[in-house]
Amino acid sequence: MKTIRIIVVIGALLATSAAHASLIDLTPGGFSWDNQPPVFSNWLYHIQSRTSFLIAGANINGSEVQWSPYTMFGPDNFKIAPQQPDAFTAWNLTDTSGHFLQYICVSGFGPDNQITDNLYRVTGRDIFNSSGFVTIDGQRSITSIVFYGTNIVPETVNTYYLPGSRSYSHMKHDGVEMPEVGHIGAQPVPESMCLRIVH
Repeated sequence: MKTIRIIVVIGALLATSAAHASLIDLTPGGFSWDNQPPVFSNWLYHIQSRTSFLIAGANINGSEVQWSPYTMFGPDNFKIAPQQPDAFTAWNLTDTSGHFLQYICVSGFGPDNQITDNLYRVTGRDIFNSSGFVTIDGQRSITSIVFYGTNIVPETVNTYYLPGSRSYSHMKHDGVEMPEVGHIGAQPVPESMCLRIVH
């Protein structure tokens, strides 16, 4: 009898984990604007380099979700269920001309020296259709959630064996090659690239 209960519990846990995305918390515990972690600065460089775009976002007032009318996608492809200080998010980008989700940025209000933001990465099969829970730090209320993605497909080109050449990695967007971003020497992005959505 005890073995059957253990099997049932393990099965329930596996079913639950399969139903939600494996979101990678890139900034565990959140961060403040006065103390931005390097991974966040690198992510801002991706936005500046146009390899990741704002594709959907919403302001949150308590349990009310107000979707931005200025993004490509909205409530038809994304869902947010605030459960302060957390939120359940879901997305379905399977019929969007190849767009997929890369990052979720969660924000709250507060001075620049307080923890107000957290950044998540979406990977694997979850980039097109999945769901997951997000939070800033488990205490601060969420006031906006912004989804970043692209329809750029990475294409690796190795020119190492050509005389006088080096190995490069390129991205293609609508057939146009774009250099890969995120290398050392990335230029900082001005704070005007902030994530907070204002109607």
